[in-house]
Amino acid sequence: MKKKKEVLKLLRDMTLLDNFLFREAMNVPELFGILVDICMEKHIVFNGKPHVEKVFSTLPELREIRVDVYSESVHEAVYSIEMQGTNTGNLQKRSRFYQGHLDVQLLEPGERDFNKMKDVYLIMICSFDLFGKGACRYTFHEVCEEYPDLKLKDGGHRMFINTKGKNRDEFSQEFVELLDYINAPVEELKRYTTTERMKQLHEGIQKLKRSKEVNDRYMFLWEEIEQYKDEAKSEGREEGRAVGRAEGRTEGRAGQIVEMGLEFGLSVTDILARLQEKLNISLDKAEEYFGMYSKQ
Repeated sequence: MKKKKEVLKLLRDMTLLDNFLFREAMNVPELFGILVDICMEKHIVFNGKPHVEKVFSTLPELREIRVDVYSESVHEAVYSIEMQGTNTGNLQKRSRFYQGHLDVQLLEPGERDFNKMKDVYLIMICSFDLFGKGACRYTFHEVCEEYPDLKLKDGGHRMFINTKGKNRDEFSQEFVELLDYINAPVEELKRYTTTERMKQLHEGIQKLKRSKEVNDRYMFLWEEIEQYKDEAKSEGREEGRAVGRAEGRTEGRAGQIVEMGLEFGLSVTDILARLQEKLNISLDKAEEYFGMYSKQ
């Protein structure tokens, strides 16, 4: 009982920067809508429930993507939102890759009218300044190099929110409160909820933390992770007695980590980090293993 209380305290101490809580919150349509509204600084009406950890793929032999949250508005625009607590060094290229995969899904097979493609808004909320300019928000569209005022109206929009931005007087109060709310430790969250929608966001998150279903899911996930840790230690001891089988065991362990991570909704970034940590391998090797086992 004591262990369960300690584990569930970890859930109570989470903020939106924690992947588990972020996914749980974004699975609630009202909370997803509030977050997108504040980031975009306009009200958007969505069709139905958002898709959490939605997978997009083109051909089986090509790499797929798994976006944190994905939904479509009543105006037929697609919105995908990600929370980034760590600068992985590849977010700019990754945003291009994600944009391309999202685009591929927007036309039915055989459709020849490209004007039917919906606008796509890819939003990455980062707890760091990816571009080093001090801005709270960076929004990118294709522009002409020779004529900077000429925009390529292809419907693609990539937005990076910097929660450490300095130009806060250019944004709404609730936008600024959201930045502080994401950065704040759990005991200070309520002080950044003076605006109505931030109050709703905070209350919704607190409700999730009290939910028996959410607590059960987190407890189950924690127990599964601990089980895999114990198995890893056992396998480590066995490897010491049978060095010749080390490579095969590493691949088997990598498959377990990827399978478990996908089953329980861990982000790709988290799975790659877990592969690196548990197997003591490079990021390139972790990505290779992920590519091998995520398609099985």
